[in-house]
Amino acid sequence: MPFKVQYYPEVFGDLEALSDDEFTEVDAYIQRLKKNPLGCSLPLENIGDSLLGECRKIYIANATIRIVIRVKNNEVQIVELIAIGPRSKNIVYEEAYRRLVESGIGLK
Repeated sequence: MPFKVQYYPEVFGDLEALSDDEFTEVDAYIQRLKKNPLGCSLPLENIGDSLLGECRKIYIANATIRIVIRVKNNEVQIVELIAIGPRSKNIVYEEAYRRLVESGIGLK
């Protein structure tokens, strides 16, 4: 059964900020996420006290852009697309953390 991809609302703005080539690469990964999110992403370790330990990352654009995801409940098979943005200075990870906190859902 394929995974369902859910988008945090702010991700649509992230997508609009990408170049055409970056958008094409992200779109290809979204298709891969539907089939095997664990096989095309890497664990994201906690960055300080950021609570991102349950999230995963994908490198694109020669590793200058990160996609941050979280795989929820393998039985229902949902992948949350949390943030897409530059790795520089951990910007994307800080944004992902903010979105998780503000969503009220948190990580558990």
